[in-house]
Amino acid sequence: MTISGTRGKLRAAVIGAGLMGRWHAAAVRHVGHPISAVYDADPLRAKRLANALGVPAVNSLDEAIEAADVVHVCSPLPTHAMIASRALAAGRSVVCEKPLAESPAEVRALHASAVGGGVLLVPTHQFLFQRGVQEALRALPTLGGLRHIDLIACTAGASGRDAAGTEAIAMDVLPHPLSLVERLLPGTLDQIRWSVAITPLGELRIAGTCGESSVGILISCSGRPPVNQLRIICTGGTVVADLFHGFATIDRGGTSRVGKITRPLTSACRTFTAASVNLARRGWRQESAYPGLRELIAATYRAAETGAEPPISAQESVAVADACAIVGRLRAGHAKGD
Repeated sequence: MTISGTRGKLRAAVIGAGLMGRWHAAAVRHVGHPISAVYDADPLRAKRLANALGVPAVNSLDEAIEAADVVHVCSPLPTHAMIASRALAAGRSVVCEKPLAESPAEVRALHASAVGGGVLLVPTHQFLFQRGVQEALRALPTLGGLRHIDLIACTAGASGRDAAGTEAIAMDVLPHPLSLVERLLPGTLDQIRWSVAITPLGELRIAGTCGESSVGILISCSGRPPVNQLRIICTGGTVVADLFHGFATIDRGGTSRVGKITRPLTSACRTFTAASVNLARRGWRQESAYPGLRELIAATYRAAETGAEPPISAQESVAVADACAIVGRLRAGHAKGD
């Protein structure tokens, strides 16, 4: 089902006027679509963002949904399923911050509603659309067998929170690395047998295997400096992607003695060049954070305009939700001493 908004442009409503609401609004405008309404449970916060954007702050969720073709759900996680469900039922496409919902059952129900209504439901897994990750995906077929995926995320997002809040932040980060695993090893996320180390709250150490490939994920709310990195080790080379900044380097080096000796220098030069080009590109684009978000939103709006498939499939979305639930159960089991 193809939808169209004012003057051929799809109208967006932003639900949740916090940090991610601001970034979604900026990305929507950057790709050329208008913001029609802002809604937040806190009217003052909604008004601040709406005034900054020069658009109306509406008084109810239904008003925001009615005013839009695409609804951006940037509110707290417990509200995601309710808001997305109402928007989908009204025939609106939805872009929803991760995690998409609190349970796999809710995720499945939301995707079923989107399919039934002929609209899109897209979780905000923006790392998949970063230039560096896209380069890695294109290079993979030339790098031989994939042996290991390593993902490290040290975040400062939990600063000032108690133990429970710190754990919630770590679990909220988890969909990002899992979405990358599913894209790099398509259709295998539900086949991985996960093991979860016993760690303090806010520290996740997860490992799994699938065939000849293995996966390691570290999420830390206390590790410093903040970092977000993907390393893909293949039989014919290694890719390292900086997920904070959105670039990647590819080392196809062999096993020669000279290559081993010079690798620290060649690797450093490769990283310096890629980082410099990336910094210049982001400066020119005025993109100070969240690389990949604009590309994801642009792809979503193109799909909504043309009736194409969503840029993130329901299968990928459900696989991520299932894996998050498995890790959550294993964490809970450790807490109970099982």
